[in-house]
Amino acid sequence: MNLLFLRHGIAIDREDPKCPPNDFDRALTREGIRKMNEAARGMRALGIQFDAALSSPLVRARQTTEIVVKHCKPTLKVEIFEDLAPGMNAIVVARLLSKKYPKDATILLVGHEPDFGRAVATLAFGAPDADFSLKKGGLACVELGAAGATPRGTLLWLLTPALLRAAGMK
Repeated sequence: MNLLFLRHGIAIDREDPKCPPNDFDRALTREGIRKMNEAARGMRALGIQFDAALSSPLVRARQTTEIVVKHCKPTLKVEIFEDLAPGMNAIVVARLLSKKYPKDATILLVGHEPDFGRAVATLAFGAPDADFSLKKGGLACVELGAAGATPRGTLLWLLTPALLRAAGMK
């Protein structure tokens, strides 16, 4: 199974007076929406495909997921996956996905830092404290090995938001 870890796009700054009081409700900015549309076009141009799209329940992640699905697989329904909320546990998520989806599935996961950096570091390197992070709109692919007590995988690739947007310009 391949897990595509996509960090949500640029959201309204917590210090902005227009920022909602609840972090759950922080939405993408206009720039964030524009850049995610460009990145999603890049994903499509690069032939990045997925069988399911799971989003953190937070607004900015849901918006990001919807943009990517619109460009890459418009008939797919976005699923809200509570386990992708901030504070996620990579091992728990990998186990749940291994039970729910076939071994040859590719699953798009949209969520947050520092959780996604820790998830990739845990699954690919066995080192949750490794200095690894995704920029807003960055995408990493981890191929999970056999599901066991501690799922392990291999980092197949990492694409920065700038590379995704550049691929979408062609």
